[in-house]
Amino acid sequence: MAYTVLPFGATSASQKRENYPLLLSDIVRDCTDAIDSLTLFDELLSSQKHENDTAGFKAFDGHVGETACHNAQAICLKLTSDNTCPSRLGFGSKFDAMDKIISSLGWTEPEYHPPSNDSQIPEWDVENQHVVIRYLIAMFILGKYRQSCKSPTQNTVIRLQPKDAAAYASQLISSFWDQKNSLYKATGSNRLDVRFKSLQKWISALSCSWVRIWAAKLSFSEVAQRLVENSIKKSPKGHLVIAAYVGFLVCRRAWAANNWPMLLVDRHFCSEGYHLNAHIATLQGPRTPQDLGHHIIPQLHWELTPVTFDELQKSTLTHVPMICILGNSIHGPHEEYIARISDGPPESSSTSPAPPHTHGSCAENKEHEETFIGMDHDRLSQAILADHRAYPFPLSSPTSGDDDGLYLLDIIRSTLPNDLVDRYFLKSRSEVDNIGGGRKDMGTFRWEHIFAETPGRLAEMLQGSMATGLFA
Repeated sequence: MAYTVLPFGATSASQKRENYPLLLSDIVRDCTDAIDSLTLFDELLSSQKHENDTAGFKAFDGHVGETACHNAQAICLKLTSDNTCPSRLGFGSKFDAMDKIISSLGWTEPEYHPPSNDSQIPEWDVENQHVVIRYLIAMFILGKYRQSCKSPTQNTVIRLQPKDAAAYASQLISSFWDQKNSLYKATGSNRLDVRFKSLQKWISALSCSWVRIWAAKLSFSEVAQRLVENSIKKSPKGHLVIAAYVGFLVCRRAWAANNWPMLLVDRHFCSEGYHLNAHIATLQGPRTPQDLGHHIIPQLHWELTPVTFDELQKSTLTHVPMICILGNSIHGPHEEYIARISDGPPESSSTSPAPPHTHGSCAENKEHEETFIGMDHDRLSQAILADHRAYPFPLSSPTSGDDDGLYLLDIIRSTLPNDLVDRYFLKSRSEVDNIGGGRKDMGTFRWEHIFAETPGRLAEMLQGSMATGLFA
C-alpha cells in the first residue's frame, strides 16, 4: 500500500543526479515511518499489555499549523471505537480469498501505479482504509518531527523539524552508500520543507471535512451547515482552516453524542508553587426542554469527578484513550502566569520559577478546586474558544479591521442574519475574563492543548514534561 504514502508532497520537477541519495533516503524513511506508525496504532488497539511509559496515542498528535486540536483528537478517538462490517471494506461478509483480500486492502502489482493526487481535497470516511492509513501515517510523521520550545515571551511554540527527518533518513541508508563520493550531496532538508507542508495541507483539509460530516450527522440545520462551510478559509500557504469557535460548536456536540470520556488536567499556581489537579469529565446532552435552547448551541452538562495521578496510572481503563484537555490557572493575568513559568522573571516581577507544591493540604489549592468543580465548564469552554484566535493567519475586512474575531462575527451575521449565534458568540467572548479563562484573569482554567491519550500514559508523560517546564 505504498501509494498511500508515496509520493506525498513529491513533485514532477527534475532532480539533479547529486540529489539521488537524498531522495532515496526519503523513500526509506517514509516507508520506515509508515511501518512504525501503523505498527504502533495496531499495538495500541490490540495489545494486552499497556505500559504507561511506552509510546501512546499522543504519537499521533501531529503539528498541522491550524487552530483545530479539538478536532484532531476526536478523529483519533473515532478510529479506536468504530466497528465496521467486513463487506463495507470490500471483504466477503463470511469468507473471501486471500488474493481478493489483498486487493481490497489496496495492493496492486508494482508494474504501474498512477501517482496520488495530493491537490485533491480529501473527504473524511472512517471506512475508507486509504484515507485512514494516510491520516495515521501523516499525523505520526508530523508528531515525530516536531519540537516544543519556549518563545522569548515564554509561550510554548511548536515547530516542525525537517532537518531531523533528513538526519534520520541519512542514518537509515548510511551503510549502503559512500557519503565521501563528491558526485552526490550528503546533506540538506529543503526538499522536506515542501513535503511536510503538503502533509499539513492534506490534514487541515481532512479536518475541515470531518467537521462538515459531523455537522450533518448531528442534524445541524441547513443554514447551520452553511455557517460551517462559510467559516472555512484558505491560508496564504494553502491550509484549509475552519474558525476555531465554529469547529468547536460541532466538536462539543460530537463529544457528547459519542459519550467520549474526557480528562481535564489543571496546573494551578498557588503562592508556593504549582499543583496538578485532574478530573474525569463526561458530557451529557440537554436534560430538559429548556436546555435545548439554541438549535446550534444547546446546553450540555459536564459531570466532573476528581481523580489522583496514582489512580490514573492504575486505572482499569489503561488501554482506553480519552480526550485530554491540559490547561493552567492562576489568580491573576496571563503575564503573571508567564512570570511563574519563566526561567528568568521579568524585571517588574519579584517571583521566581514555580516549583511543584507537594503539600497535600494547601488551602489555596483546595479553594481553587472548589471553584473549578463549581464552574459551568460548558460555558467556560465556549468562552475560551470564542476568545481564541479564529484563524492562525491574519484576516481583515473594512468592518472588522485586523480582529479575526470580528471577521468571524461578520461571517456569522451574513450567514445567519436573523439568528442569535452572534449574540452567543459576543457574550462568550466578553465574559471569558470574568469567569477565569482569559488573558486578564486565569483564575479558573485556561486551556492550552487538547489531544487523545490513555490516562496512565498521560500521567507518566506529565511527570517527565514538568521537569522541562513544558506542559502540552
